[in-house]
Amino acid sequence: MPQYNLKITSYGSKEKSTVHSHPIQTGINTSAETRANYSTFDAEQKAISDEKRLNRYKRILSELREIAMMNTDLDSSVTLTFAENMTDYDMALKEFQLFIKRLRYYLDKDDLKYICTWEYQESRSRKYDIKGKVYHFHFLTNTGFIAHNDLEKLWRNGFVWIDRIGTENKRLNAINYNIKYVTKEIIRQIGQGCRGKRFVFTSNNLNRPTVTTVYDPCITIEDVIYENMENMIVDGNYKQKDENGNILNSVDYAIYKKNEKGAISILVD
Repeated sequence: MPQYNLKITSYGSKEKSTVHSHPIQTGINTSAETRANYSTFDAEQKAISDEKRLNRYKRILSELREIAMMNTDLDSSVTLTFAENMTDYDMALKEFQLFIKRLRYYLDKDDLKYICTWEYQESRSRKYDIKGKVYHFHFLTNTGFIAHNDLEKLWRNGFVWIDRIGTENKRLNAINYNIKYVTKEIIRQIGQGCRGKRFVFTSNNLNRPTVTTVYDPCITIEDVIYENMENMIVDGNYKQKDENGNILNSVDYAIYKKNEKGAISILVD
């Protein structure tokens, strides 16, 4: 059965290599039917499962930051807020999806890109006298600037805010802002035992990282770090556990800038 212990994820200007202590088998059925049911867990198992879920989202959000930086045409940051105390997640999501359809039609733009996160918090709107919780959608997009009144008419549900983020630093600040709020929301939701909600929505046409997998039983993270010593950004380790807290795998990682010859090429030739 195919397997790998080294995964190289290329984000364009940088790469991330992960070395697994135990090889990862590919082609294994990981459907929901083969997984333990969260509702059957005891308190300790649920706590372990919640920790795993949170760590998984942190890794997803870390990659999301890199994807945002890869898509240099993401030039605007938009916030959408409901004027009424929308408490239904499915209804809120439906309104966002309808807004995206109207926005694509308005712009006549088939290549509309977006990275969207949401939060559920006390309203901060000055325009509407709202009390209690309201949904907010935060997203980066490639629309360019749209007049506030036009954007509000497209949203149809309340307050909007838009800002240009054309520079690399502003794009990084915008994605960090979004990630900060969605991380806080994920922690709150997981702490309340909520499951089944998506926290991140992206268009399918984003430039995404390329992934290469290699099986080399002799390779170590020290090899990767040595090959990229002058370009290193950060390295570390995390454990993968099952619902009982047993360690399934130990994962070492290193993130580094790509050099001209295509980082760690010696290792994978």
